[in-house]
Amino acid sequence: MPPRARRGSHRAQASAAPPRARAGRTDDWIGCRAGVATRHTSVAFLDRVQVIEVTQSPFDRRAGMSTLRIDTAGALASGPRVELPMLDTEHAHDHARAIADKADRAEFVW
Repeated sequence: MPPRARRGSHRAQASAAPPRARAGRTDDWIGCRAGVATRHTSVAFLDRVQVIEVTQSPFDRRAGMSTLRIDTAGALASGPRVELPMLDTEHAHDHARAIADKADRAEFVW
């Protein structure tokens, strides 16, 4: 087992992904990695999701693609967001429905 896989279940799933994978989702979180010169990783826990947005530019519509954006409780407005660009429109809506279902089942705690 690779050293990164021993640290936690999310690491094990991430290390099994293709080397250029930029996003991942489990039952508890969704995350993405972006950037070329400076890389950042954003993770949203599904029980904290407040806004799920599927958007398309005119160019995306023509290509049949969408961007999935997720905002969570406690996220910084200026910080990196969980944003998955260039998804097939059907897959973006499937992810949005699955995340919304999980967020709806989460218990609200003050």
